[in-house]
Amino acid sequence: MSSNRRAPDAAPDERRPAPPAGPGPGAAPANASLVRGLRILDCVAELGRARVDDLAARVDLPLSTVYRYVRQLRDMGYLYEVDGHYTLGVDFSERRRDTGHLVRLAEPVLRGLRDSTGEAVVLTVRVRTAALCLDRLMPQRRYLLSFQRGTVRPLYAGASVLPLLAFATPDVVDDVLAGPMRRITARTPDREALKREVAQVREHGFAVSRGEVDPGMVAVGVPVFRGRGCICAVSVVGSEHSMAEDRLENAVRAAREAGAALGARLNSADGAVAWTAGEEW
Repeated sequence: MSSNRRAPDAAPDERRPAPPAGPGPGAAPANASLVRGLRILDCVAELGRARVDDLAARVDLPLSTVYRYVRQLRDMGYLYEVDGHYTLGVDFSERRRDTGHLVRLAEPVLRGLRDSTGEAVVLTVRVRTAALCLDRLMPQRRYLLSFQRGTVRPLYAGASVLPLLAFATPDVVDDVLAGPMRRITARTPDREALKREVAQVREHGFAVSRGEVDPGMVAVGVPVFRGRGCICAVSVVGSEHSMAEDRLENAVRAAREAGAALGARLNSADGAVAWTAGEEW
């Protein structure tokens, strides 16, 4: 005989839908990733220049985790990497806008320099103890050059960056001389050679390098000033064949004229906001 009795109602707590599963005991809050990234950036800002293992020790995170964050921050432009050391990029200030203004201001000067020499021309600025390539104009014949738009290079090798180092503040020069110096090519200068090159650039007002960054390439670089501060450097880069001694003299003269022309533009009202040469940079 079947029973018509209804099963007893469930207890009130049993009728309520189960709450969504919360984070496990070791789970991080939703903003933990942002906090970690900011902590890493704070450490780089405090140290000025740091290796990943230094950062991992400071923020107390696994090395692999810090590597992942650092790669992401580098790819987004918030960090620059030179020889395994990281520094803050330009995206933390108005400098990103300033770089675009400087590129536009320099473009006709760079184009004229390229056309008059028939060689590649490069525009660089200093970011702390590294050099950032803002622009590069290539001639009809193509070269494989390490300097490309957006690349970051050390300050110790090549005429495209040596003027930036030579006319930087003494503490920047000391930091570069005391820091790591990777031998990029057989002609990359060591510390003593770099000291001599810096002194020569200060004395003569231009730099010449042969194969310090790219084998078989010669470069001539000049500083560009606004007031008494070196804002950027302009360089001419060509092969050892195309930049033989007779043409090298022409390249030096043309580069110096271009540097003076860009300096005049930077010292005008329009150039006042194109990059800033502060002591912290």
